[in-house]
Amino acid sequence: MKSVNKMKSLKCAECKDVVCMDYMYKNYYCNNDERTDDMGFLGRNYLPKTSPEWCPLRAKEQINV
Repeated sequence: MKSVNKMKSLKCAECKDVVCMDYMYKNYYCNNDERTDDMGFLGRNYLPKTSPEWCPLRAKEQINV
């Protein structure tokens, strides 16, 4: 079993579920239906370097490890 430190870090920039709303700022949201965070907010003007704790893809990766 791999440790958490050796897991591949997921990046939102590589995810197909990221949506950008460009009004005053570029607001990035997760559009995955399985997310546990109601809002799905990822960041303003930038994406996070790694996926947030509530990311459904992160949860799937932890189960598969």
